[in-house]
Parts: sequence; structure tokens; C-alpha cells
Amino acid sequence: MCGKEDGLEKDYTSLFVIFLGIFLYGIGSCFYYVFGLPYGDDNSSKEDGPMQFGVIWAARLLGPSIGYALGFAALRVYVDPSAEVDFDEDDPRWIGAWWLGFPIIAALLLCLAPLLFLFPQRLPSRDGGDTDAAKMAEGEGDGGAEEIGSAKEFAKETLRIYRRLLSSPIYVFNMGSLIFSFFGFIGFTQFLPKYLEFHYRQTASKAGGLSGVAKTAAAVIGCLVPSYFIGKYRVHARKLGFFCSLCELLTALAFVSFALMACPPMQVAGVGESEAEGRLELPECARGCGCGEGPGSVGEFHPICSGDGRDFFSPCVAGCANREGLFYSDCACIANSNSSFLPAEDGGRPTVTNPDRFEARDGQCPVDCKGPFITMLVILAVVAFLSAATKSPNTLIMIRVINPKDKTASVSFILVVRGSSTH
Repeated sequence: MCGKEDGLEKDYTSLFVIFLGIFLYGIGSCFYYVFGLPYGDDNSSKEDGPMQFGVIWAARLLGPSIGYALGFAALRVYVDPSAEVDFDEDDPRWIGAWWLGFPIIAALLLCLAPLLFLFPQRLPSRDGGDTDAAKMAEGEGDGGAEEIGSAKEFAKETLRIYRRLLSSPIYVFNMGSLIFSFFGFIGFTQFLPKYLEFHYRQTASKAGGLSGVAKTAAAVIGCLVPSYFIGKYRVHARKLGFFCSLCELLTALAFVSFALMACPPMQVAGVGESEAEGRLELPECARGCGCGEGPGSVGEFHPICSGDGRDFFSPCVAGCANREGLFYSDCACIANSNSSFLPAEDGGRPTVTNPDRFEARDGQCPVDCKGPFITMLVILAVVAFLSAATKSPNTLIMIRVINPKDKTASVSFILVVRGSSTH
């Protein structure tokens, strides 16, 4: 409100803890790909391999769906559960309990991770099939393990492995396609919940929960269905490459359609823009409020909705002098309003009435954006399906066009190149 501005301090210790957690997560998640995918391929037949990869990737995608559901529930709780606040989830100041899922997931990992030690080096074949693991056990072909003694020998062998990988054109071009696809997806996936929240006027829990469920459900189907047909009809590598290219093209077209959908833009009342300095300026009616640090500064973004349906940058910009809970009165820049807010008796959303009790309330004015939001979720599901449909084919191409003993190195090399070029 007028003359009231809160200062912010950066907590570098908390930031360090978060970054450390992300660093450790990166180390742990690499083992899933580097050892998990080759382990599954080594212990499966050529016919069962595609479907097995489909199940592995589907299981990998089900985890985030559970995480989205957990996040949906956690974000409906205030960041400090013991604190009593006078605003709800619709208010921009609301911060959900983003940390709540970490101790829950950590406890589950401590219980389940030790079970990985129970897996044998090679799984027994159900019908004595011709698997790479069986060949390695018998020392056939190029799959036999080699003993490496000194660190110098290890370095030389590592260089030989990467030289073999880079000598395969199919492997190199497939790795390039994965990296460039990741370029397009990384920003989209990281900021999708916030994009939906602000672009389609949704709450944080709803944007994250619904988008996560729609995306994950479609992605699981996209992993399983193509994998089944690939294994059943033993699709050739060239056809797999064409299929992946077609899916990527359709995905790019779907991304273009996102730019054609939007809700009505937020029109901020009472704020002008200085052409000379390129910044927002206060209206005359709020000049004496001291909203920001400099003369004419609008201060922090804290939107409120007036009784006549106009959005204001903040209570200070609207010139509001009094506040009661979520509602404001005596607003100099909302004079002569034909309607005002009256709080709902049941604690729900307020109703707009004629009595001059409150002139504005916290949060943006409600906008009917249900249609575009549902359309966005449908297209998002299509994108997730197409993207997931390429996972098994890409994995097959990645580990079947090289020497069987280089499978682990091929996966780790792609992870290193992708991580260093896209983060």
C-alpha cells in the first residue's frame, strides 16, 4: 500500500544446498541411463528388446507423473505450514511448499535403492535365447570382456572406444539429432508450469498438476505402442530413422501452434511507460505514495483487481490507503467506481456488489480462459506422445549400430555431450 515497501535478502546458504542437491541428483540419475539401458539390452533378445525399452522409458516417465501429483498437493500448502497468512493460492504472493516432496522422495529412495544390489551380473534367459549377455558369458564375438591393468591402459582403451564410436556415422548423426531435439525441449519443459500459470491465468498447482498428468499419460502411451509394433514386425533401422524424423517434424509444427493460442492479455491500468528511459511510471493519483526507490517508480509487482474489473500493478499504484485481509479501500486511482467487492461469507471467492465497502482485492481479475487452456493441454499431450514415440527407436539405433561392448560408453558419451552443450 502507500508508503509500505518490503526489502528482500538473498539466502546464499539455501541456494548452495539446492545446487548441491541438483548436483548429486545428476550423478545418481546418470547411472540409470549408463548402466540400466545396456543392462536391459544385454539380457533381452532382439525381438523383446524394443518392448523392454518401451517399458523402461514408460517407467521412467511414470516417476515424474507421481512427482507432479505430489507437487500439486504440496503447492496447495503454504511454504511455511505453521504460518497463518491472510491470502490464498490465487494471490501472487502465495508460495507453495515446494520443499515438501524432497524428504518424502528421499525416504522412498533410501528404502528402494538398496534393492538394486540384488540384481545378478547377467539375468537368466527364459528360453535360452541368443542374448548379448549369453555371448559375453561364453566369450563369443566382440562381446568378451577385456582386463585393463594400469591407468595408462585404461586411458588408451577409453580413447579407442570413443574413436570407434565416432567412426560410426549413424551413431554420430543420431547423437546430433538427440542433442538438437533437447535444445528445443529443455527450455519448454523447465518453464512449462510457469508459462501455463501466467499465460493462461491458472494457479500454480493446477498448471503443474494438469499439465503433468496430460503430458505423462500421453508419453507413457507413446513409449509402449510404437515399441510393441517395432518388436513385432522387427522394423529395420532405416525405417526407424524415418519414423523418428517424421515425429520430430510433427512436434515442431505443434510447437508453432502454441504461438497461436493465448488468453486475453493483462491490461494494467494506471501505469504509463516512459519513452525516454523505457520504464513504467506512476499515475498522478499515486505520486505521493512512495511506491519505489526512485521518483515515479512503481515498486514491486503485486497485482490487484478493482471492482470495475481493472487490473492494477500494485495496491500502491492504485493509491490504496487501507487494507482488510485480501481487500483494499480508499484507493485514490479507483475513484468513481460503479461497483466494489464484498467478501464471500463462506470464505470463497468474493462477489462484486454495489455497496462501497471495498474497492479492490488481491490478485488479477478473473478471465475466462478455459477453452484455450484445454486446447493447450490437448496439443501438449500430442507433443508428449510424439516425443516419447522416438525414445525406443533412438535407443535401439544408439546401441545396436556399435560394438556390443561399447554400449555403456555410447550412452555415457551422449550424456556428456548433451549435458555440456545444452546446460
